[in-house]
Amino acid sequence: MNVMQRGFRSIIRKPIKSILLLLVVVVISSFFMAGLSGQSANIKTQDATRQAVGATFRLEENEANRHKRIDEATKIIGENKEGTYGGFTQKQLPNGAWMGKADNSFETIKQEDAQKIAGVDGIEAYNLITVSTPVNPLNFKRIEDPDVDQSSDLGGVNVRGNRIMEMDMDVASGKIKLVEGRMIKENETDVCVVSEELAKLNSLKPGDELQFNNAKDKENSQEYSAKVVGIYKTTQKIKPVMSGDTYRSENTIFTDLHFPEKASGEEGNPLFQYAIFKVKDVDAYDRVKADIQKVDIGWERYDLIDNNGNIKSMAENFNDMEKISRMLLL
Repeated sequence: MNVMQRGFRSIIRKPIKSILLLLVVVVISSFFMAGLSGQSANIKTQDATRQAVGATFRLEENEANRHKRIDEATKIIGENKEGTYGGFTQKQLPNGAWMGKADNSFETIKQEDAQKIAGVDGIEAYNLITVSTPVNPLNFKRIEDPDVDQSSDLGGVNVRGNRIMEMDMDVASGKIKLVEGRMIKENETDVCVVSEELAKLNSLKPGDELQFNNAKDKENSQEYSAKVVGIYKTTQKIKPVMSGDTYRSENTIFTDLHFPEKASGEEGNPLFQYAIFKVKDVDAYDRVKADIQKVDIGWERYDLIDNNGNIKSMAENFNDMEKISRMLLL
């Protein structure tokens, strides 16, 4: 009696046991294939991330230096004294507690420093990116979670300015894709690109005007308008900088470089969170980095993040995928 005949008779005599065995084999095979697929997807994603990053450098504020400057300002103002020094203000609250607050000039990447670095031989282009700034929507509705208490939220949306929108980190990493219209061009003013969710909720299209004012002074602040030039969708949710619906991914609006400072009541006092520098020739990357580090700026204020740091930051969202894939294969 051959193997096939024995197998067939076994199935006839023990159908339940045979079905259970088949299910076990199918489940194990499915997990194995899912693990292989997950690892393959992770590898492709990492490769895509490297392609998106290209040869770039990122300039950002050094947190240790920030705290050092706060300590210095506090000492100069004096203990338990009100005053302002170098963009840092110290004041006493009505309840007797003391509060310190740094303004935009204290926190920002200095535009003149970014311009000096951009002048290094081998830098093809540079971008400035503002902090995600809360503003109040006047003639349109934002996306809200109806099940969340909004009493502690500003009730606004967040706007992010770019000198060159294509060089925004979320755009360059592929998290943002245009579905209608275009991206913001360099040197444009009072323009914006909104999410498809926000566009659908408010029946928005390119050419429409959105109105904003200061989210922290809704009754008295000046109104500013921005024309919608594009609508985007997210291939991956934009990571919010703070909790609350104001900062949720769907309520993120990309604008020209200086619109956030105007709509937030800080015109002429921008807050740039990052500066991105694109290297023209990848083979000259190390030489360009060395030349950048020779530029005469206050380097103690900054961290210079190279390609390795960018790739690690942009790919961190895919770490869980890799872990799951390994678990499935074990």
